[in-house]
Amino acid sequence: MHLALAENSLTGVIPSFLSNLTGLIKLELAANFFTGKIPPQLGALAKLEILYLHINSLEGTIPNSLSNCTSLREISMIENFLSGDIPSELGEKLQNLQKLYLLNNSLSGEIPVTLSNLSHLTLLDLSVNNFSGDVPHELGKLKNLENLYLHSNNLGGRSGNSPLSFLTALTNCSFLKKLHLGSCLFTGNLPVSVGALSKELYYFNILNNKVTGEIPGSIGNLSGLVRLNLWYNFLDGRIPATLGKLWQLQTLDLGRNRLLGTIPKDMGNMTNLGWLDASDNLLTGSIPFTLGNLSQLRYLFLSQNHLSGNLPIELTQCSLMMLLDLSFNALRGSIPREISSFSKLALSLNLSNNYFQGEIPAGIEKLVYVLAIDLSENRLSGAIPSLIGSCISLERLNLSHNMLDGTIPEALKLITHLKVLDLAHNQLTGDFPIWIINGQFLMHLNLSYNILTGEVPNTRRFNRSSFMGNLGLCGGSELLGLPRCEAQKQKQKRNKKFYHVLAITLSCTLLFLVLVAVFVCRFFFKKETVNLSHSKLMSSPINFGNRTFTQRELEIATAEFDEANLLGRGSYGSVYKAIIDDGNSVVAVKVLHEESIQSLKSCKRECQILSGVKHRNLVRMIGSAWSSQFMAIVLEYVGNGNLEQHLYQKGSEIGSCKLKLRERLGIAIDVAHGLEYLHEYCSVQVIHCDLKPQNVLLDSDMVAHVADFGVGKLILADKLREHVSTTDFLRGSIGYIPPEYGQGIEVSTRGDVYSFGIMLLEMMTRKKPTSELFSDGVDLRNWVDSAFPDHIMDVLDTSLKQEANSGDSSCALQRFKQCCVEMLDSGLMCTQEDPQKRPLMSSVVRRLENVWKEEGY
Repeated sequence: MHLALAENSLTGVIPSFLSNLTGLIKLELAANFFTGKIPPQLGALAKLEILYLHINSLEGTIPNSLSNCTSLREISMIENFLSGDIPSELGEKLQNLQKLYLLNNSLSGEIPVTLSNLSHLTLLDLSVNNFSGDVPHELGKLKNLENLYLHSNNLGGRSGNSPLSFLTALTNCSFLKKLHLGSCLFTGNLPVSVGALSKELYYFNILNNKVTGEIPGSIGNLSGLVRLNLWYNFLDGRIPATLGKLWQLQTLDLGRNRLLGTIPKDMGNMTNLGWLDASDNLLTGSIPFTLGNLSQLRYLFLSQNHLSGNLPIELTQCSLMMLLDLSFNALRGSIPREISSFSKLALSLNLSNNYFQGEIPAGIEKLVYVLAIDLSENRLSGAIPSLIGSCISLERLNLSHNMLDGTIPEALKLITHLKVLDLAHNQLTGDFPIWIINGQFLMHLNLSYNILTGEVPNTRRFNRSSFMGNLGLCGGSELLGLPRCEAQKQKQKRNKKFYHVLAITLSCTLLFLVLVAVFVCRFFFKKETVNLSHSKLMSSPINFGNRTFTQRELEIATAEFDEANLLGRGSYGSVYKAIIDDGNSVVAVKVLHEESIQSLKSCKRECQILSGVKHRNLVRMIGSAWSSQFMAIVLEYVGNGNLEQHLYQKGSEIGSCKLKLRERLGIAIDVAHGLEYLHEYCSVQVIHCDLKPQNVLLDSDMVAHVADFGVGKLILADKLREHVSTTDFLRGSIGYIPPEYGQGIEVSTRGDVYSFGIMLLEMMTRKKPTSELFSDGVDLRNWVDSAFPDHIMDVLDTSLKQEANSGDSSCALQRFKQCCVEMLDSGLMCTQEDPQKRPLMSSVVRRLENVWKEEGY
């Protein structure tokens, strides 16, 4: 008999009467919302072979009575709130048990020795709990064990014992394939016997512990290894040359240790290696030319060591390289032009903080996919090559602190998505490149301490630190602290006399016009008063974007605003999908409610400003249609739904979400960039006023585009003139509205920051701020805050927990958790009650981008 009730959104407690189903063989209750304790009556199911209770909210202890289910082959209780010890009786009686999953609970105590009696056990997963003490040597009796997961516990041994000596016992497990011991408290040395582990072992992970001593050379005997992760320990001594025998290895992570000596040439024999991280150690000597043999190498991290010598040309034979980080070493010589072989480099080239000299090589223009190039803090000379403009995917370019000369090449204009440009502390000359500040996405510009001359345009996008140290620069806004341009002074002096004459002439003319105006006003006053409103509306329409549409054109494009083309309804109007230009273009048409039309009539100037806002992460306005009774805004069509639809695919918090952590972080960064542009870099500051997941649209590449920006502020401005409270006006987006708006305080950018923070917390927890979960003074923010930072797994979205516990990526669980901590903390900072304590969006962008960089995304 098989009872399958998984993923049915069932609630309440597991009924004890299930014990009456004495013929039950398989019981599946996973992925529901069961609470309470596991009923001990289940122990009466003598024929039960499969018990799946994972992904619920069960609490209490594991009942001893389950040991009576002697036919059990698989038990899964992953991701609950179970506590207490593992009953020793399970190991004494469940002789048929093959798989035991207890991942991600709150179980504690020591691992019971009796588990060693489970002779048929192939998988034991006790990870992400609170187990302590020694790992029992008796686990070595599990002859059929294939997978052992003990990571993220408090295991570490006691005084007088060697905490890792159990590895010697595990050499008897001849079928062992995966061993994950990361993020525990293990100390001491890796025993030499580690090399005698199973020949079938392909995954060995002991990251983020306190392991000391040398890496035993015997580890080279594990010929089946595919992934070896020793990251973030206290390992010292040399990297054993025997690692070169691991020809099947694909991932090798030795970063953040205390390793000494040179990188062995034998590592060039690991021809399947795709990821090599030996960063943040004490390695010396040159980079071995044999690394050029690693034809599958995609990620190479050797930063923060003491490596010297030249960059070996042979390394450029790794044509699949996507990220190369050799920063913070003592490398010398020139950067070889053969660097052009890294044509697939898509993430980062970082050679900063070395002693490279000579010119930037011409071959750099071949890196057309790379997102970041950092050659700062070297001794590079010569001109910046114009060909660097061919690196069209670049978002960050840092050439600061070198000896570069010549002018700033205008070819940089071709890099249209450049966000960061740092050319500071060089010897660059020539007139200030006015075009440089017009970059649509440029957020950080540093041209300080060069020899630039000429006038800086009046801009508020950048501060004085961007231009200081250039004695020949002048002009700009007062905030830049630059002297007034001499040319302007000369011009003012030459024209002073002319202005005196002109003033006298204009005064006489003005007096005459006033007399004429008085006569005209008397004659036309009454007629003008009657027709003023209609005339202003019809003769001076507001044109959004570059095109003007008629109402009839949009009716045809939307099939008479057919419901089949309706994309959604919002606070200000309805949005339809439309086809224009004879079927060649798909756009979105927002038809405003009558109330919104009347409000926008009084905001002509602001509407025109909004139509000029262009940013990668903002929905672009294409045009508009306007009449006395109809107004529609034509927008670019972003066709992959909105964030709310992706978070809640079934329309509620029930079910799962397919968004991975990487995608959620990317969306958060995109939205933050959009808001940063509106708040800090727009010609006139724009406040969104209605930020929520429904207003974040996603394209096919999962790039986020913020919609409805600014319209709320314009309509609200008119409402306030009519003495309508912000509370009444903004009630449509309850939950995302900052608390100060309820007190009648004027809208501000800090209010948008609050809305962003709520949305960020919602993305991580998949709980709406209006969820029924929140009552009696508990809201989304303080619910997350109560679990932060030690118990964040209790509030994370179930899908994120599953991703965190997959355990197979080199981005380990601890890094995953740290990323979640940073994102949740950003949300909490943004949602502080005092608006003045909330960060600026530029600060939020920097923090989230640092998280992205640290995670290697």
